[in-house]
Amino acid sequence: MTALADRPLSGLTLRPLPDPEGSSIATGPYPASTGSLESKRHLTIDVGGAERWQRPALVQYVEAELNALLELSDGWDGRRAHAVTIPAIQATVHVLAVVTNETSAPPQLFPLPDGGIQVEWHVGGNSIEIEIDAEGEPHVLAQTSDGETIVEGVIALEQADARLLEARNFLQTLSARLAHVLTPA
Repeated sequence: MTALADRPLSGLTLRPLPDPEGSSIATGPYPASTGSLESKRHLTIDVGGAERWQRPALVQYVEAELNALLELSDGWDGRRAHAVTIPAIQATVHVLAVVTNETSAPPQLFPLPDGGIQVEWHVGGNSIEIEIDAEGEPHVLAQTSDGETIVEGVIALEQADARLLEARNFLQTLSARLAHVLTPA
């Protein structure tokens, strides 16, 4: 797992979350803004046929973040980093559809040099980090503020993986704590 403890946290707000049932993505090219014939990669997250204005704010946020990551080309780090892969994007959408619910805090998303994606939540010293490699294989590490490991290991996407469900439960706990802090008394 990549530790990014030295980075400042972005402002976290509570946003409605997608229904994990029926979430999917569609990818396709769209013309580059330069008017050339080059194409950019672009995705749309489908949440059961909802119109764009009806889609939950978190879905729109994740879609925008993933599209920003898709714009990165090889060498985005000034060195040898690879562009984010479609299998990493697909696994990220799948993991988020399972882990999040209507009360979950939104994640932070970061590109990884191998073409994968890092998905993170940090609340009061507690953290959940899900690293999805370029092939789309997710690995989870969830720890409490005192260093206790809640869950760690490879996640199997083909089934209801116990690690993923433990991460979901821990995220719900962290989100509830965050909501309590952000809600005026």
